[in-house]
Amino acid sequence: MTDIVEMMKGDGSMVRFVSGGEELLENAYPLWVKLREHMIARSKNFPEEMTKLTWEERKKEIICKGQGTRLFVDLAFDGGGNLVGYCISTLTFGNVGEIDSIFVEREWRGGGLGSQLMDRAERWLDESGSAIKKLAVSWGNDEVLEFYAHHGFLPRRIMLEKKDHVGPQLK
Repeated sequence: MTDIVEMMKGDGSMVRFVSGGEELLENAYPLWVKLREHMIARSKNFPEEMTKLTWEERKKEIICKGQGTRLFVDLAFDGGGNLVGYCISTLTFGNVGEIDSIFVEREWRGGGLGSQLMDRAERWLDESGSAIKKLAVSWGNDEVLEFYAHHGFLPRRIMLEKKDHVGPQLK
């Protein structure tokens, strides 16, 4: 599936969406690296976990999660063919839909591209029979909460994870 959607960027830039499954996953790698760096900088309690996480591990996690169910990869390219955003979603057993990973290049933020990716992912989840939609936000990445609230995703619970070493870590 390929769509061309005109974005509301001041310079009249166009964006082309390319959507599919696992076969497109590798294309997200360059922006996933930027997302990982973003998360390392903001992580209050587990930056070393993100530092150790490799693309191969994350990709395997997403593929395994989507096995036997469904995986949706949505890539956004600018007019020059450069990847400027992506969104990866899965539908797992029990028809639980999840936005697993989303990232938009800084210069494309605020112009509606992130919302387009979210809307497209939600549409795919709806068409795939999702009964529940969810996503996870890492502790320290509070700046995205308003964006997700705009799309109807609200905090439901806080999940805590024990670190291997002892000491107060709540910041």
